[in-house]
Amino acid sequence: MDADGYHIVEQIGDGMNSNKVYKAECKDGSGCVAIKQIDLSQQSKTTKDKISREVQGMSVVSESEFVVNFLCSFVFENTLWIVMDLNEGSLCDVLKWKYPLGINDENVICSILHQTLRGVAFLHERNIIHRDIKAGNILFNREGKIRIADFGVSAILSTNDEKRTTMAGTWHWMAPEVFYPEDCGYDFKADVWSVGITCIELAYGTAPYSKARPNQVIVYITKNPPPNLDNHCVPDATAKKFSTPFKDLVEKCLQMDPDKRPTAAKLLNNKFFKHTLKSNSYDGLKGALLEGLPPIGERFRSQQQSRKEKLKIKLAAEDVVDKKPRKKS
Repeated sequence: MDADGYHIVEQIGDGMNSNKVYKAECKDGSGCVAIKQIDLSQQSKTTKDKISREVQGMSVVSESEFVVNFLCSFVFENTLWIVMDLNEGSLCDVLKWKYPLGINDENVICSILHQTLRGVAFLHERNIIHRDIKAGNILFNREGKIRIADFGVSAILSTNDEKRTTMAGTWHWMAPEVFYPEDCGYDFKADVWSVGITCIELAYGTAPYSKARPNQVIVYITKNPPPNLDNHCVPDATAKKFSTPFKDLVEKCLQMDPDKRPTAAKLLNNKFFKHTLKSNSYDGLKGALLEGLPPIGERFRSQQQSRKEKLKIKLAAEDVVDKKPRKKS
């Protein structure tokens, strides 16, 4: 299918590299999809390579129900169109709009993490490291089903023993060994660390060290003991109580030594998931994620307006500083 096969309904997102995400209707009547558009004329060779990696990654793994479903891609008027199943947003949206202080219901967190780990395990079975697992890259659809997205920094290993030696990911979620990959390299266990940080993010609404500067984050993650659900390192967070199985899961993920972290597949057998595994059901997740959540287009427009207001305030403040009379020497 080409561009003529779709009718753009509204913009629902944007991101790095000047990309824009739209909700679109398929003109053949098959329903709505999400289309990411990237202006290739604005991209460097490095960025184009990253985009190519993302498309390749999605095309390889889209048969999993726990990974965002890639439908097709094509270039129209020097713009790359990446067509995917339409989702209702990311877990980052849910935290921002519904649970700014974190999700208190462990059953909800359990269902989210179980699906996420099934997706991560699927990737690892195919020798793919995602390298950017976090709430912002975990999507959900209208049924409340979880989908891992954004393969822009993913890597495909040729063998199970291969190591990566380039730093990649989002700093607050990156494993200690990823900051200095030239030492020993890193493998799939880096994703397991990111899952552990995402556990804390879901529980408290934000990741550890979220207010720290980048250079501080490196020191905290590589030199300090790993965070956990009690010593979470989340700024201004209210103390919470969690079950022993949930604490155990997080501590297993956040081992400084990657060799001591379980695989994603092994984590699926953790006691925290006992009920979920027994029932094989994610009942209740749809309501927990979607009930009371504004439509995705409305959320995006609100976000855009907020950005404009913040920029206006910033420019006004800079204008005041410029006009302030200077003291005579």
